[in-house]
Amino acid sequence: MVSPATADAVERAVSAGAGGAVDLDTDDGRITVVVPRVVYFKRFTKGAQPGFLRA
Repeated sequence: MVSPATADAVERAVSAGAGGAVDLDTDDGRITVVVPRVVYFKRFTKGAQPGFLRA
């Protein structure tokens, strides 16, 4: 799970077709997502926190 601001940043980068990577602070620790490799992005709410899925 990520914060709403983090989910917004990933969504903007994927929608813009941006290159590079986005660092995410998640409940499980920090991860890096390589934006051009994201093939699936879905927002959902679990409790009050949005999140994302990537393939």
